[in-house]
Amino acid sequence: MQEMPGLPIILTQLADEIGSLEEWRMELAEGDTD
Repeated sequence: MQEMPGLPIILTQLADEIGSLEEWRMELAEGDTD
């Protein structure tokens, strides 16, 4: 199996995006409980 050089970078950026969304969702949920 051949590796694509750009793939790890894309996956890393995607993971960062997902992490940011998770943080945003947590903050939103906390705000709703107030």
